Amino acid sequence: LNVYFVARLWSPTNTLSERMLNIGIGTLFYGLPSLMHGFYVDFALGSSCFIFGVAAMVIHFGGWGHGLMHVCLGGLAYFCSLYAARLQE
Repeated sequence: LNVYFVARLWSPTNTLSERMLNIGIGTLFYGLPSLMHGFYVDFALGSSCFIFGVAAMVIHFGGWGHGLMHVCLGGLAYFCSLYAARLQE
């Protein structure tokens, strides 16, 4: 699926909304295993970090939206790592 999304980046018909949707779908698929293993709180917290990052990008925050989005993605990475560590227990 990621190969398809990357290939779409160079399509002449690719739009900004399609790119954002592809990122959202790809991120959701990375989080699905946590739901399958019952780590609902980790999934919800990671998703909320991602949603806050998307909101920061959309609102722009005076030009700081992109940087804030990356900070929020750090939170998403933390909860993904937490889930992966719990999976090893």
